[in-house]
Amino acid sequence: MSEFKFQAHRGDSVSYPENTLVSYLAAVEQGYKIIEMDCKFTKDNVCIMLHDGTVNRTCRRDDGSAFEEKTASTALTLAEIKALDAGLFKGEQFRGTRIPTLAETLEALKPTGVDVKLDNVFQGFNEEQFEIFCETVKAADMEEKIRTEKVRCLL
Repeated sequence: MSEFKFQAHRGDSVSYPENTLVSYLAAVEQGYKIIEMDCKFTKDNVCIMLHDGTVNRTCRRDDGSAFEEKTASTALTLAEIKALDAGLFKGEQFRGTRIPTLAETLEALKPTGVDVKLDNVFQGFNEEQFEIFCETVKAADMEEKIRTEKVRCLL
C-alpha cells in the first residue's frame, strides 16, 4: 500500500497568513511532514518568504492601508519589508505578523524535523542570490530537509 505524504501549501494558508512563521508552525502542529514555501529577494539581497513578486496581495502598511501601485519585493529593503504587516489581509487577529527571512524560517522549522519544499523560483535568482540562498540553507544545517531536487543537487 502506498503511503501518502500531504504537504502544507505555504504553511496552513487556509487559516493563517501564508508564508509566515505562524502559518508554517501551525502546519507542523497539524501533523504535516512537508511544507511548501516560496522565497524572493529584497533590494538589499536578503532572502525572504513571499509567494508573489509583489507585496500587494498579502501585505499592508502598518496603518492597515494597502499598496496602490505594484511594489516588488526587490524594490524594498529588508527593513522596509519588516515594517509591513503580512497578517492583516487574513484578519485583524493576525495584525503584526511579519514576513520572515529564509534564515528565520529555517531556524524555526529545524527543531520540528519537517521537510521543506521550495517552489521553483531559483531560475529567477541571479548568481549572487543563488549563492546567498545556498549559504543560508547550509548555515541552518538544513540541506537534507530541502525537498527540491534541483536545489538539493546544487547544495
